[in-house]
Amino acid sequence: MNGPIVCGIDWSRRSWAALRLADALAAHCDSRLKVVHVAPVATESVQRERGERLHDGIRGVLGHDVPVTIDAGDPV
Repeated sequence: MNGPIVCGIDWSRRSWAALRLADALAAHCDSRLKVVHVAPVATESVQRERGERLHDGIRGVLGHDVPVTIDAGDPV
């Protein structure tokens, strides 16, 4: 069994390109893709909205869903 391919995204064009590459690599290696995103601390409703937008963006780029871990903190 192969380990997962982990890809961090930050809404930049380069991170979407990295996501497409990571998805292709995961498919080629028969591995799972996991996406990680760090967002500034916010209320629960704002975090939920961000998560929904992020999932929508990923579906728009890849055409399918992938597991996403969203953590709150300083993205830098």
